[in-house]
Amino acid sequence: MAAACGIAIRDFERGAHPSIALGVATAVLLGVFHHDFHELPEKAYQAFAVTGANFPESFKEHALLLWTLALVGFAAVSFLSWSERSEQGAQPEPARRPFDVDNYVRIATALRDAWDGLLALVYFALVAGASIAGLAIWVGSRFHAKWLPTISMQVREGALHAWWITALVPLAVIFGIFFATDVWLWTFGNAKDLSWGSLTRGFEPFEQLFSDFKEDDRTKKKYRYYGYLLVLFPLLVLAVPGAVFGALIARHTSWPVSLAFALPSGIALFLALGLVGDLLQGRRAAGFVFLGTVLGLVLSGAYYPALANQLSPKEVFESYERTHKGGEPLALFGVGGRTAAYYAGGEPPSFSDAQNAYQWLASGGEGRRFMAMRADELARLNAMYRERVTPRQNIPVLDARSSQILLVASRLQGSEKSQNPLNKILLSAPPSPQHPLDVNMDDKLQVLGFDLADKNGDAVKVVAPGRKYRMRTYYRVLAPVGTEWEAFIHIDGYRRRHNGDHKPVDGKYPFALWLRDDLLVDDYEFSLEPNFSPGTYTIYFGLFVGDTRLKVKSGPSDGDNRINAGPLTVQ
Repeated sequence: MAAACGIAIRDFERGAHPSIALGVATAVLLGVFHHDFHELPEKAYQAFAVTGANFPESFKEHALLLWTLALVGFAAVSFLSWSERSEQGAQPEPARRPFDVDNYVRIATALRDAWDGLLALVYFALVAGASIAGLAIWVGSRFHAKWLPTISMQVREGALHAWWITALVPLAVIFGIFFATDVWLWTFGNAKDLSWGSLTRGFEPFEQLFSDFKEDDRTKKKYRYYGYLLVLFPLLVLAVPGAVFGALIARHTSWPVSLAFALPSGIALFLALGLVGDLLQGRRAAGFVFLGTVLGLVLSGAYYPALANQLSPKEVFESYERTHKGGEPLALFGVGGRTAAYYAGGEPPSFSDAQNAYQWLASGGEGRRFMAMRADELARLNAMYRERVTPRQNIPVLDARSSQILLVASRLQGSEKSQNPLNKILLSAPPSPQHPLDVNMDDKLQVLGFDLADKNGDAVKVVAPGRKYRMRTYYRVLAPVGTEWEAFIHIDGYRRRHNGDHKPVDGKYPFALWLRDDLLVDDYEFSLEPNFSPGTYTIYFGLFVGDTRLKVKSGPSDGDNRINAGPLTVQ
């Protein structure tokens, strides 16, 4: 496959015909890869010949971001590189002038006249229909129309935004793709010999834009004026900073920081592309290989090392070396093999059961002791630690970067903070739920209440079908529970039911480890089905095993051992 790719790239460099189909096919193939690594991320372990390992939940979002950056970037580079003939070989000069407003005007004219104007008629009909629908929804919301609640929130929001989506998105896609080909044409078609001027060649498109704009006679060539104002200027000056700003805001970066990075991003991109074009002497094929290599480094330099760190104990032992003082020992719990012994620098004590591991950790007296342990053993060791320390708290975890191996300590010192992942489940102080309850479940658990929040963690009072929300249920342990119950959430109404059966606390802390007076939160994500019409529903929840439910002895219930959590408004 590598040889075939090399031959194709070399043929293209020597003047082979461009192929949009090749770029589209590459994008489709990479789309399949993206789907696979999204749905089956553990397949990436095959690079390390590892089988049977679970992919860490904490790494999934970051992993998907890196795969998206690499695959979408490579698909774009492939499409743009093969969309026009290479400047080497049969056509040494670019066929058109990049960033020429006349080209964009010609595209708009061609779209207007296509199929004897039928395409334009359909376009304006869609925009008009979407605008009328959006106006009707807006007026209904403004004047509290009686018919409005019968329309779901999804439909209402879709109608409110449909007018600008139908009006702008198709044109933005068409002009955006053409603009991207202009960028590639300028990068490689207008390349010069490498010199000090290559460092500033990225300013040329902006200088050309303002120069052309000044030279045009606005009174005689209005179409050029609108082409600059509505198409070329937004694409050249605003597109890249806007995309960077939106991406950073989506990652919950503060807007001043996002703005500081976004403003220079457009010029920085053109400066980099100008330098690359001159460095590669305008050869698209060489540019494809170079930029493909850069995107490949995202995986080999960022993704796979981070994935390896999820499996390797190296970072844990490095943290121990930085943290411990002379004479403070290290032990291994569930971490074996020559690799661990190598990083630990000898043969530290090794344990295979939680009881002996805890006794060793707690027998250090005034000195501190450390332990590198498997993450799936944390719950049992944490329960033993909580049972024996006062005030009750979770075991200190000094390094939780790896989802497989953790570094725990017998106690914290100075300004150290515990990274114990169970801190999100076992609370150190009584909660203040958004919806307080007082429910006794068989004298074993007290339900203190629950919160409803959106995907950003903000409290909500109403929900909409198809969107993701979180229900956080707070428990106080009154007595040992013993049985491994499962949780259910029923959202009932209008002959519909959303069924949210799940393992409490995601199965990370079994009921057998729940101690009296422990405070726990069960954080469950749910999404209502699209057929949930607007109205008021009722939330019921509880615990069950098979056909048996944990008895509700006091508090609001339906008489069938389901806690009645009150109404839920669906819009």
